[in-house]
Amino acid sequence: MAKSILSAKKFWKAKAPNYPLPFGKEIFSKTKRILKKIKEENIIFKDKTIIDIGCGTGIYSLPLALEAKEVTGTDFSPIMLKKMKEVVKIKKINNLKTIYSSWENFEAKKYKKKYNIAFASMTAAIKTAAAIKKMEAVAIDYCIVVNWAGKRKNTFMREIYKHFDVEEKAPDFIGKITEALKKRNINYKKILIEDSWSFKGTAKEAGLQALPHLQINGVKISLNNLEKIIVKKFGQKLIHHTTFAGKGIIIWKP
Repeated sequence: MAKSILSAKKFWKAKAPNYPLPFGKEIFSKTKRILKKIKEENIIFKDKTIIDIGCGTGIYSLPLALEAKEVTGTDFSPIMLKKMKEVVKIKKINNLKTIYSSWENFEAKKYKKKYNIAFASMTAAIKTAAAIKKMEAVAIDYCIVVNWAGKRKNTFMREIYKHFDVEEKAPDFIGKITEALKKRNINYKKILIEDSWSFKGTAKEAGLQALPHLQINGVKISLNNLEKIIVKKFGQKLIHHTTFAGKGIIIWKP
C-alpha cells in the first residue's frame, strides 16, 4: 500500500470518532447550501445513480439518497462507514450501498459508466490527473467535486503549528483539479464559497482535534503531552477557536 494512503488512513482513523454526522443541524444546513448551489447549475439528483467518493460518515451521501435513485458511498475508513450505516438504519434509508476501498485502489473498470454522477467532497482522493480520469470513467453525466480552495485560517492551529515548527499551508485541491482539467482542455464550472466553523471544548478535546493534523505532518506526541502544551500556551483549560476557510465546487462533464 502506498505511503500516502497509509498516512491518510492513520489521519482519518484519528478523526473518525469525532467526525460530524450528516443530519446534525449545522452540518446539514451547510450541506443543503452546497447542494442548492449545485442545483442552480441545472444539476438534477432526483432519480439519478450517484457514487460518493470518500463519503465518510455520509454527510453528502445520505442527503443525496433522499433524492436519488441510488447512492454508492466509497471510503477506506471502516469507522466512517460504520457510523454512516448506523445513521442509514436510524433514518431507514434503503437506497444506499457502500464499498470499502480507497479511490487509488478502486476498481473503476468494474463500474465503467455505471453512475449518472460521480461526486466527491472534502477528500484528498481527487487531486491527480489519474484520480480525475478514474472519476470520469465511472460517470455518465457529470463529475462534481467540493473541496478546499487554498484558504484556511485558524489562530489556535497557527500557534500549535508554530510551536512544532510545522508549515501552515491551506490545501488547494480545487486549484489542482482546475489545473488538470485545463491541461486537457476540459470545460468546467467553478464556484467559490466562504465557510467558517467554531470549536469550544476542553484542552484535551482541542488536542484530540489537533493531533491528527500534527501526526500527518510527522509530529510524534501523545495526547496528554499535547494537552499540557495547549494549557500552558493558552493559559486555560477551555478552548474556543474559529476556522475561516475557502471552498470551491467544480462541475464538468466526463
